[in-house]
Amino acid sequence: MSETLKVHELGQIDYQLAYEYQLQMRSEIKENISSPFHIIFCEHEKVLTLGRNFKESSMPYDESYYIDKGIQIIKVDRGGDITYHGPGQLTVYYIFDLNKLSIGRDVHKFIRALEEIVLKTLEHFEIKGSRKNDMTGVWFGDKKICALGLGFKHWISYHGIGFNVTANLEDYKDIIPCGLKGKEVGNLNDLVSSEVDLKMVKEILINNTINIFGLKEFKTEEFKKAKA
Repeated sequence: MSETLKVHELGQIDYQLAYEYQLQMRSEIKENISSPFHIIFCEHEKVLTLGRNFKESSMPYDESYYIDKGIQIIKVDRGGDITYHGPGQLTVYYIFDLNKLSIGRDVHKFIRALEEIVLKTLEHFEIKGSRKNDMTGVWFGDKKICALGLGFKHWISYHGIGFNVTANLEDYKDIIPCGLKGKEVGNLNDLVSSEVDLKMVKEILINNTINIFGLKEFKTEEFKKAKA
């Protein structure tokens, strides 16, 4: 298999543009004109994404309430309920061909691997994160640090993780994140003694991705505007 991880840095970008970029990468993988393994780093403006398992009770107010606060609302084709994205949250999209991974077409193992990548990243900062039974994502105590939601087509993954680093947690108070009542969210930055460098977090995530999936190296790809 190809052992190179392609890394894309999109910076702060509109959610829809990043989604179209994911679809472009997925299409190139399917057509065998690109590496089978890509990760996309970005931050989004304030947006609520509603997954396939969205429950109206997870969004207690009318859409106009959120729109008036400058928060977009977008229905998306990933698993899970409602998720918030915004500045200070490192959003990482994994566009991986499961056919080319040693774990094969095992969605459950793939999800656990992404969680392990985040857990190892927290370990670098001497933070012991955890999983919770029957819940995806990564936690510190009762606070969710990283949300996870994926889609698959032709056994190629898309969507990924939302890793709170310096996010404004006030923006979570008007929803029930991931549909989990009584659960709070947290930031990596609040768990360490000095401010976290976002570039360092990305580098650690890249290295952990390479190690956990048994890849050899990574190469940075230039941001190519998604095809119309």
